[in-house]
Amino acid sequence: PNLATMQLQDNSLTGGLPQTWSPTNALNSLMVSNNPDLGGKLPDSLFKMSDLRAVIAEGSGLKGSLPLEICNATSLETLYLASNEIHGELPLCITNLTNLKELSAPFNNIEGTIPTSLDKMVSLKKFDLSSVSLLSEGPYCPEVARTKEQASHPHILKTNSFSFVSKPLSVLCMH
Repeated sequence: PNLATMQLQDNSLTGGLPQTWSPTNALNSLMVSNNPDLGGKLPDSLFKMSDLRAVIAEGSGLKGSLPLEICNATSLETLYLASNEIHGELPLCITNLTNLKELSAPFNNIEGTIPTSLDKMVSLKKFDLSSVSLLSEGPYCPEVARTKEQASHPHILKTNSFSFVSKPLSVLCMH
């Protein structure tokens, strides 16, 4: 239970992540990126560990939806899940993660609505759900004067202190 960091990137892992993690485990970082045949789903119990700060599992063949338990991982600062087969809606309770600095899960099958209470996520610096099917009807869909950076990268909307990355505003915003 004293293991703090588990780095297993680029190891051709298969069989999925263990589905049972002890809530008293001292693990603060789980990194399993670039294991495309790992598969399986994100275990509910992973997000019950009080010291968990980072889950980095890009390109790991993860399937299933984001577990609602993710919303209880109040110490979580980094969540990288790009290029997996995650589907379903982004849990609206994700905005409870006020310590989350980076949420990156592009190139998945996530759908639904962007939470209108993203402003509760006071530490958030990166929110990247590009190439997914999200809609926004909330405060992150203003009429925005394009900056030089936005003109060259129309999928980036600067708002408050973080970069909101998603589909171009013309596709994203519903009027």
